[in-house]
Amino acid sequence: MNDETNDLIQAGALNWANWHESQLVAHGLRCTRSETLWRCWEPGGIIYLGAITLKPGDPYALYVETERLVEARKPGGFVMADCWMNLDLSKYGFETTDAEPWHISPPVESPNVSSPPELRIEQVSTLSALREFEEASLKGFEMPDSATSAPFQIHAEASIEDLKLRCYMGRVDGDVVSVSMAYVSDGIVGVYGVATLPEYRRQGYAQALTRAAVQSGLGLPALLQPTPMAESMYERMGFYEIGRLQMWRLPGS
Repeated sequence: MNDETNDLIQAGALNWANWHESQLVAHGLRCTRSETLWRCWEPGGIIYLGAITLKPGDPYALYVETERLVEARKPGGFVMADCWMNLDLSKYGFETTDAEPWHISPPVESPNVSSPPELRIEQVSTLSALREFEEASLKGFEMPDSATSAPFQIHAEASIEDLKLRCYMGRVDGDVVSVSMAYVSDGIVGVYGVATLPEYRRQGYAQALTRAAVQSGLGLPALLQPTPMAESMYERMGFYEIGRLQMWRLPGS
């Protein structure tokens, strides 16, 4: 891995951690970080990680920090992202999943968002809109009804006060059909939570919402972690793989 790629992945890891912290602190949860590891000491919503590596630093120091977090969060489990794939957390009871790619898009300078003519894209700026956004996100990711029992359990009300966070939703005939998020920090735009309701897929809505998120930071590159289902769409938009990361899951009781 060359220095430029390493710097981009490090910016992506920092952005990812900052996005998590913005959301979780808004829920009143305790998050801390060292030079090499960001972590949340309490359980967050279903979509949030418990720890993210921030630098490809000394593995021993990362193991010590991880062990402390595991002890603090017992008997609960969590997911940890190893952004450089240089850790083996199996000795702490973690289970590994398939490696996931980092994808980056070059800076997008045009402010025009191309979208299907029937799609109206708007940025979330009110609590009522945030509630619609959250409901559409849960449906788009096909999460079970048990994932949340009340509004704002995933996206806290205070989160819309963070000016680095931009949440977008697309409407067709007044109904929210697709959503995306952008977090602008560390010299990049982190793109998160792109989802389309199942009955509205394959109509260009996810691509339009992704482009809206990317253009939140004009002149900045955008970074995301695509699902296998969406990888080809992002490649058509100009994203390309720059590295891979490893997710580690610690089962809870």
